[in-house]
Amino acid sequence: MPEDAKRDETSLTDHATSNGSGPSEWQWLTVGEVAHTIGLTEERVRQLIRERKIKATKIGGWLVRPSDLDAFIRSRTNIPEHS
Repeated sequence: MPEDAKRDETSLTDHATSNGSGPSEWQWLTVGEVAHTIGLTEERVRQLIRERKIKATKIGGWLVRPSDLDAFIRSRTNIPEHS
């Protein structure tokens, strides 16, 4: 199964912890992966990072933790969470 198809079947956090390469805090998404995941251009993702709407760390290029991308998505929804 292609990686993109597997990613669509799991949450971002599940993807980060299920690839067997180590603890989830070491897993990062590139700008390209974030853009593909949420359907934006890479430039728009970089703009959201510069505006500090998406938390990211710059190591070579911008890297985003899956949990930070999940938080960004939750912050933009108008659907209330059920407790």
